[in-house]
Amino acid sequence: MVNIYLIPEWFFGLDLGMEFLTAIITIAIAISAIKIYKMTGDAPIKRFGLGFLMIGISFTIWAFAELFLIKSLDNGFRGIILERLQDFQILGIYAHIIFFIAGLVTLTYATFKINKDGVYYLLLGLSLLVMAVSLNKMITMNILSVFLLSFIAYHYFTEWRANRNKNTCKIFVAFLLLVFSNLSLIFSDYSMYTYVISHSLEVIAYLIMLQTLICTLKHNGKKEK
Repeated sequence: MVNIYLIPEWFFGLDLGMEFLTAIITIAIAISAIKIYKMTGDAPIKRFGLGFLMIGISFTIWAFAELFLIKSLDNGFRGIILERLQDFQILGIYAHIIFFIAGLVTLTYATFKINKDGVYYLLLGLSLLVMAVSLNKMITMNILSVFLLSFIAYHYFTEWRANRNKNTCKIFVAFLLLVFSNLSLIFSDYSMYTYVISHSLEVIAYLIMLQTLICTLKHNGKKEK
């Protein structure tokens, strides 16, 4: 038996709602970014949108997968458990991992502001290779996520330090929250609080991004008028 995450009984149901909410928010971020791209023709924002579209698909898959993976444990806990999984459950977990990592790699590639397919291929290929050879894929995914998200957060920090743009600062803060969110998931097999904290930080981070993109969209819309 392998526990992926420990979930306090009182948080069960709420966490599923937050997973679906996160999926909706990330897809809304993707749509907003694509709309900005159509206004500006900025290739990095297009990649930003595509990255979040993949992440949104990943969260949608994971939300449905949780319904079949969560089992009751002792002492008021529930757990997401990998034990004698059926084929469709295994495929669901792998699909979640692939879309999530591909989304983060796409976001990382967007920070480079270059147009070289080889670089994207290398980033994605190496990331998926790490996942393929890993024995504990969920922990590896969280570690790899922390690495990629910290790189993205640092990029937006340097951008903000250079131009002191308020929206850039918000994006930096959002990605920094996602770093802590994924970092806490690494230890969620040992404490129920890390799972709750992770989900809370995640929703806050994506809401900050969505609000920032909506403001940018409105600002660009006024410019066109």
